This record gives sequence, C-alpha cells and structure tokens, in this order.
Amino acid sequence: YQRRVHGCLESSERFKLISEAYDVLKDPCKRRVYDICGPKSMTTTRFEDFFVFDRQYSGKSIIISDNGLTISSNQVSIGCSDLLFHKGYHYWEVIINTHPGVGAVRVGLAIADDKLSLEGPLGHDVNTWGWFASGTVEHDGKYIVHNNPSMAFQQGDRVGLYCDFNNGEVRCYCNGKWVGRLSQERIPVGYSVQKAKLKCTFIQYRAAVGISHSHYNVTIDSLARLPDWTTKMETKVFADWKKYSRQGWEQTN
Repeated sequence: YQRRVHGCLESSERFKLISEAYDVLKDPCKRRVYDICGPKSMTTTRFEDFFVFDRQYSGKSIIISDNGLTISSNQVSIGCSDLLFHKGYHYWEVIINTHPGVGAVRVGLAIADDKLSLEGPLGHDVNTWGWFASGTVEHDGKYIVHNNPSMAFQQGDRVGLYCDFNNGEVRCYCNGKWVGRLSQERIPVGYSVQKAKLKCTFIQYRAAVGISHSHYNVTIDSLARLPDWTTKMETKVFADWKKYSRQGWEQTN
C-alpha cells in the first residue's frame, strides 16, 4: 500500500493503521499480547512484564482459562507464569475475583529450579513467598509479616508486586498503592553455584499464585501500569511493615 499514490486523508489514516499492524506482527511479544488481550492492550501493557499462567509450571490441580489469564484450583496448589525473571525491574498485578478467604488466595514469587514443589500452599517452602488476604506474608513455613492491616486485600482488589531483581527487593501494592514488602531480607538474586555439577547459573523466578479451592480465582491484569511512589510514602509504609514484621511482633511479645 503506497501512501503517495493514494494521497487523501483516508489513505493516510489507512497507512497509519497498516504501519501499526505491521509493528505488532513483526514483534512476537507484542503479537502475543494482542492475540490474548486485544488492541486496547497495545497502549497500556508493559510488554516485557506480560505473562500467562502455564500448565507446565503449575500444580496438577490448577485450572487455567483458555487464554491463560485466569487461574483456579481443585486443591491447594501453585500456578506459575510462563516467563522467567532474573534481572531488571518488573511489575505485575492480579485481580482478586472472589472473596480471597484467610489464606485461600496467595500472591507471590517462586524460584524456578528443580526443588520447586507446586503442590501445597505458596510460602510453605524455601523457594516460595506467599502474600495472603489477612496482610500476612509466609516464606519457608514462617510468617515474615503477620496480619498487617495495610497489606490486607479483598474481593475486587488489584494486588501487585514490583520486583527489583537487580537488588533483591520486592514491594507489595494494592490498588496501585504501595503497602509493604514481600521479604524481610533481600531475596536471592544473581548467580547460583552448583558445586556438584560444577556450573554457575542465574537464580530465576516465576510470578506465582497459590489457590486452595475452585471457589477462588484470580485474573492477571494485562493493563496494569507501574505505580508511583515517593520518599514520604516509603517512610510511612516501612514503619507499618516493620511493626507487623516477624522482627517487630517478636519484640512486642
């Protein structure tokens, strides 16, 4: 299609649409997002953060929608993203479609290695972190944060994680507002040395959601935007987080 030959306004608009379509078709990442989420996602989605839930990296009881965006489960299981993350800055959100129960819906991260167990609650082993509705974060079977009201979420909320894989910091967001951290200490990042196999590999993560029953489900918000934060917000949020962290409630008790 040649714009110079068809030199009217309608032709210019058509040329613009064709150019935009070509831009999507030539980029596999953009094309994937367009096929799943439609044209609206082209102006709002952070393409480098977009993922779907993957059957290959989910527990046996996990139920995934045809487009890969919604997840449920018949039993306590974990569903993980098809994308791997190991460096840079990434943000993703899920929409809590149903009442999340006390610990029936958990949002977090999982280290992608051979030791990762996809059966059981998210946060019950050393490879996973799980944030659930009461404002509690669990890792390796221990509560890192316990019943922090600022971190509580409910049906209809957008729950997100901002992951800084360069420095090992993960921030928790609810409805675009920063509410706390996923880990009391920095999560492991960089290289992992396997002495037995004499090799060195990147520590890689998958976005993860834990579901305990088919009554509960969440959907990836493909239109999520990276939220803002300020130093003033950081001071208040960190004070609340520290109060309800494991260190904080151990001192008070």
